[in-house]
Amino acid sequence: MKQSLICTFTIPGFHCWEDAPVKYRYLSYLHRHLFKFKLGVTSTTDREIEFIDFGEKVKKYLTKKYSSPLKLKSSSCEMLAQQIISRFPELIWVEVWEDDENGGRVERGTVAIEKHENIERVWWKW
Repeated sequence: MKQSLICTFTIPGFHCWEDAPVKYRYLSYLHRHLFKFKLGVTSTTDREIEFIDFGEKVKKYLTKKYSSPLKLKSSSCEMLAQQIISRFPELIWVEVWEDDENGGRVERGTVAIEKHENIERVWWKW
């Protein structure tokens, strides 16, 4: 049986999409979101990792690196998820959501690149 913990927390922050297409030009300006973080943590026993403590550890890392509220500049949800999963080896996957509406997910595995409608997407799997 495979089992894992899921930690969630929210931190307000600001970012922008500097190269936004004309259709979404408003996103090229700094704007605010409530960034929701969902973390899948490896667990093999009862409370091997306390999810409250683990969530606090990741929050502390983010606010130390980006301040509070988060000042993310042009970082996307996927970029932020990549940074978090790279920093914490106990993570299996990381999701970062903007206002609990849209977001990105990174899982451990291999790297694959997909092209669609002239947009290059990079999917990271460790």
